[in-house]
Amino acid sequence: METVKNDNDELKKLKITICQNLSVVLNQSGDNREAIKIATKALQVDPNAVKALYQRAMGHMKCKNFNEATQDLKAAIKLNPQDKNLRT
Repeated sequence: METVKNDNDELKKLKITICQNLSVVLNQSGDNREAIKIATKALQVDPNAVKALYQRAMGHMKCKNFNEATQDLKAAIKLNPQDKNLRT
């Protein structure tokens, strides 16, 4: 993903979407450490990617990194306070 020379907004959105969706699959398959890495890549492109924050938090929870999970969930709630799923 880092090899694209002409990075534009459309490509950035696509990178975020791919990383977020891949982190969902990785979390569901139990590869939580990799899910954390991939969600972090999405957050490097857009630090306000709520789904990436949520997926990274889920990976951290499953790896028992509770402080990191709490930080990610708090950041996601700050960005999207009306999302009831984040609070649950």
